[in-house]
Formats: sequence, structure tokens, C-alpha cells
Amino acid sequence: MANTWVIGNAENSIGEAVQTLLHKEGFGPVTGTGTEVDVTSPKTIENFLVQNGPFDDVVYCAGIASLQWIKDLDPIDIMQVFDVNVFGFMNVIKALVTTQTVGNVVVVVSDASHQPMRGSMAYCTSKAALHQAVRVAARELAPKWRINGVSPAAVEGTRMTAWIDENVPKFRGWKPDQAKEYELASLPMKRRITKEETAQGIVDVLFGVKYMNGAIVPLTGGK
Repeated sequence: MANTWVIGNAENSIGEAVQTLLHKEGFGPVTGTGTEVDVTSPKTIENFLVQNGPFDDVVYCAGIASLQWIKDLDPIDIMQVFDVNVFGFMNVIKALVTTQTVGNVVVVVSDASHQPMRGSMAYCTSKAALHQAVRVAARELAPKWRINGVSPAAVEGTRMTAWIDENVPKFRGWKPDQAKEYELASLPMKRRITKEETAQGIVDVLFGVKYMNGAIVPLTGGK
């Protein structure tokens, strides 16, 4: 039976939803980690893999966001976003390929990798870099490894979306209902994707077509 590692399984997160779905569907054993495995620390990742690996399947859900106008960009804040969103994945994939010979990885990217958003230069560029990192890894590590990604739009019911709902109206000088109306106007489905739907998309990619490699699957409802 496949051994799966879900990275970034905090409460009310995509990772938590993935872990719940894997348990429900009988894809065990599943190991979920949050802050106890610091993705910005290569040594911590290596130690975790030595003690708990190898893993047949890995889901990388770690990610943080930031809101800053260009004139207010802070190099420290930019690096914090890149440390988790990009370098964290690089640390994980390097540790994986140095401790085991085969594997299957799905990475949560974001539609921000190709959709520019005001006030989100650090976040959008980090996700664009992550998008390319997934594709480079897929090309370099095949055929023993499969590396794919999913790119959802804003995911309802997560801690990150709650943060967005609280901070974007303040940042843009809008009322909460104005921010919601603006967002929904760009969504053909007229709603956000749920974390359960996102988890299903991740699991479909993880255990779906074995030839799929280097794909970034959009979960944007046609946005």
C-alpha cells in the first residue's frame, strides 16, 4: 500500500482536506505535517525523511501570501514568501531524490502563477517560479519520478482565504461586500472552489494517468 506524505496540513487547509480524503478513500498510510517540519530547513526535512520515509507519494501544500504595494515592497517580506512557496519545494524535492530513488509528487501552485494581482508582486512571482520549478523537476527527474501541480483560484474555507477576506478590503479601501463582488465578477462559476474539490483534484492527479508529468492542472472554473 502506498505511503503518502502531505506537507502543510494545518487546520482548515488544502493539505488537511487532502489528508482527510486520502483516509476516506483508503489510500493509507498517510503522514501529514505542518510547522513541525520546517520546509525552509533542509536539515529538518532530511531528518524527517530518514525517520519516516520513504514515501511513494508526496503532496506539497505549504504556502504563504503577502500584500504590499510596489512602493512598499520589503526585501525581507519577499524572501519570506519565496522561502516557503519556492525554496521550500526545492528543499523538499532535493531531500526526496537524495534519500529515495522513485516517487510521485503533486504541488499546489496557484492561478497567481499566471494571473497578475495588484498588491501581490511577491506572491504572484513566487508562484510563477514554483510553476516553473515543478516543470523543471518533472523534466529532469523522469521517468523514475512524476512531478505535477494543480493551480486553484481562491479556495473557500481555508485559513489563507480567511486572511484574504480580512485583509484585501482593508488593503484596497473597500467594504467586504465590494471585495467579494469584484472577485466573483471574474469567476465564470460565480463561486470559489471548495477545499474538498481542490483535494479531489490533487488526488486525481496523484493517482491518475501515469504518463502525466510536468503538468500544471488549472482548477479555476474557467477563469
